[in-house]
Amino acid sequence: AGAFATVTATDAEQNAGGKVTDIALKIAPDVETRWRDKGERPNPDRILVILRTNLEAQQLFGGEPGSGTKLEVVVTDFELRPTYDNVLWGIMSGGLLSGSDKLNGTITVTDKSGKPISTFNVSASFSGGSDSRKFPMSQRADLMYEDFGKRTAQRRAGDTAPK
Repeated sequence: AGAFATVTATDAEQNAGGKVTDIALKIAPDVETRWRDKGERPNPDRILVILRTNLEAQQLFGGEPGSGTKLEVVVTDFELRPTYDNVLWGIMSGGLLSGSDKLNGTITVTDKSGKPISTFNVSASFSGGSDSRKFPMSQRADLMYEDFGKRTAQRRAGDTAPK
């Protein structure tokens, strides 16, 4: 815990401009401990791939690593309900007691020298009520990661839009 996992733009990607060239993901220590205790662990590599894919879709990722801005993502909260809890509590309460899956993070955008440009929070969740019983845990996690990636890219696009 504490170290960033990273993904960078490939050498073939040219002309970064104001684009993100590096993404780093870190798990907050208390969140890491909670995951270890529950046995429910997200896939940081999958989150990074989805973040990059969503940034690329908005044309916000590319260029030589280290030549543009960097996103430092710190996962501050994570909850992924085990499938058996989801099914049991979903059936017994029509989905009301099964709760929500959630992924929250703080994103800091830095320039190539490492100076912070902006910081914002992103929250994603999956609460399908009684319909959530239809989705296995891994699929719910991917839906949450997708939501987190889209919200991060949308926010970053808003930060780079002409004012």
